Amino acid sequence: SIVRIPSSNEEIRLVDDAFGKICHMVSDGSWVVRVQAAKLLGSMQQVSSHFLEQTLDKKLMSDLRRKRTAHERAKELYSSGEFSSGRKWGDDAPKEEIDTGAVNLIESGACGAFVHGLEDEMYEVRIAAVEALCMLAQSSPSFAEKCLDFLVDMFNDEIEEVRLQSIHTMRKISNNITLREDQLDTVLAVLEDSSRDIREALHELLCCTNVSTKEGIHLALVELLKNLTKYPTDRESIWKCLKFLGSRHPTLVLPLVPELLSTHPFFDTPEPDMDDPAYIAVLVLIFNAAKSCPTMPALFSDHTFRHYAYLRDSLSHLVPPLRLPGRKLVSSPVSPSITPHEDPSQQFLHQSLERVYNLQHLDPQGIQELLEFTIRDLQRLGELQSELAGMADFTATYLQCQLLLIKALQEKLWNVAAPLYLKQNALASAAAKQILEETYKMEFMYSGVESRQVVIIHHMRLQAKALQLIVTARTTRGVEPLFGMCEKFLQEVDSFQR
Repeated sequence: SIVRIPSSNEEIRLVDDAFGKICHMVSDGSWVVRVQAAKLLGSMQQVSSHFLEQTLDKKLMSDLRRKRTAHERAKELYSSGEFSSGRKWGDDAPKEEIDTGAVNLIESGACGAFVHGLEDEMYEVRIAAVEALCMLAQSSPSFAEKCLDFLVDMFNDEIEEVRLQSIHTMRKISNNITLREDQLDTVLAVLEDSSRDIREALHELLCCTNVSTKEGIHLALVELLKNLTKYPTDRESIWKCLKFLGSRHPTLVLPLVPELLSTHPFFDTPEPDMDDPAYIAVLVLIFNAAKSCPTMPALFSDHTFRHYAYLRDSLSHLVPPLRLPGRKLVSSPVSPSITPHEDPSQQFLHQSLERVYNLQHLDPQGIQELLEFTIRDLQRLGELQSELAGMADFTATYLQCQLLLIKALQEKLWNVAAPLYLKQNALASAAAKQILEETYKMEFMYSGVESRQVVIIHHMRLQAKALQLIVTARTTRGVEPLFGMCEKFLQEVDSFQR
């Protein structure tokens, strides 16, 4: 709705008029009133953008009321019969016309209202002003950009609660802003704060912050490494921060890779220590950037590929899966049990399978755990060594089928009472279905499968069909429907024996 401004012919939106009047209360003598006024301003998200922007600027016109143009003043003089007295020099000179669309209709109390709130002597008022800025900035990207400098300045407040609230506020509006280098420098200075809550909040802010230049990324990395040196207990939080910083800025990290990895185009450089948390932090940044930048792995050295394999296993929550070209296995001294001409990866595959051969000597729980560990090792071997990927995946799939069958038979469906059978029925039926699907994939989607291996696949499939027959027999009423299924199953058994 529209209201008329007193002593003026101008009209203004009601919400804008109310916003201007509440801005007066930010300068009230009672700090309780100032707190409530700041909170109320944050809830008025329908205010015009130019009204919002005036709350951040102290240097506006003195009375902030619409000025009449020289033409309007001359017209008023002419209509009243008055004329220039001649006593004042230039009394009748033409004045500069003011653009009526650019003048400020907001009252003087709103001028710099948020600036006054952020500079208030009471920290409760400052916190309320910061929260109000957050709510208004979330609904207005342009206002978020303009209030960014004020929020960054609040990072240096003397009260920890105000600093913490400012960091949380900037994190909420981080999608609408991009930090300049000078702003980033002020933000990173907070990493020296003695409060762990402040430092971890800043790490979370950097996780979702947009940086404009590669120099900004380098500055953030340097300051985070200083933080890591000064406060080693922040290690996990810093690594997580660099993970998101790298994934959000792959193109900015790319030109920094040779410097960060200390690589040289002609000379081999010494291999860094993998136990150094700072080196791990650099790798976390680079590997997460490489996920969205396929040209980056070409800049990696041989030991970087080996370190990726190590970190992918030890810090899988921080290092993403990458298909790196030219990967090499970790070079290690040759074990006495491995001949110099035997590939260590082949030896690892054989050792994994040898563990499976001893399953009959373990208890049921131990069998399941051993199969799960072996499946995991084979899957990782396939990811790390492309030459053995087919063999490792094939073997892992077969062991997965064996694991499903063991879990299904462990329930002993033929001894379970009918009322308790529903849950076991669903699990066994799903296991049998998955085993059938996997065995068909093993038989027809892998090349070079030998006849002996085909027989093993058929044997596994036959066990899955036997499990299906048990499930059907337990859930089907009467025996006549089962005759056909049993006859078909016996034919398949006879065919397999031949």
